[in-house]
Amino acid sequence: MENQTNEQKTITLPEDKFKQLLDRIQRLEAAANKAQLSRYDSLHTEVKRKLVNLLTIDGKVVLSWDTMNKNLVEKNPLTGVWHEDQVTTLHLEGEEKPVEMQYVIFTRRYQPLLAEVVNENIIDGETILKVKTTEGKEYEINAKFVN
Repeated sequence: MENQTNEQKTITLPEDKFKQLLDRIQRLEAAANKAQLSRYDSLHTEVKRKLVNLLTIDGKVVLSWDTMNKNLVEKNPLTGVWHEDQVTTLHLEGEEKPVEMQYVIFTRRYQPLLAEVVNENIIDGETILKVKTTEGKEYEINAKFVN
């Protein structure tokens, strides 16, 4: 008789691939059909971060703005050229007094600043966001002033 050993075969697999396979098996066992699989996935997904863009002018965050102080838009009947005279008031970070600015200049010069929503509160019917920028600065800002 030949000398036979019951040698067990092994497979070397990176740990992350092994965990993925185990996770897939658990999902398949838990789901009897597509509807249950979808439900399982929705219940076990990571919470996604909510990101918003703050507006900045000259490196200062725009905390809010007022309605147009001056809002004149008209077409010259002789030349057919549109004339705009729109002025808005901005409340900027670090400024005690509001700043008046031509609306067209504001829309051309503002820069977006990415921030993560840390907390969301409703105060007097207004949604107030507590946001944190990538530099670590935190702001409380009305949701209508983020883009």
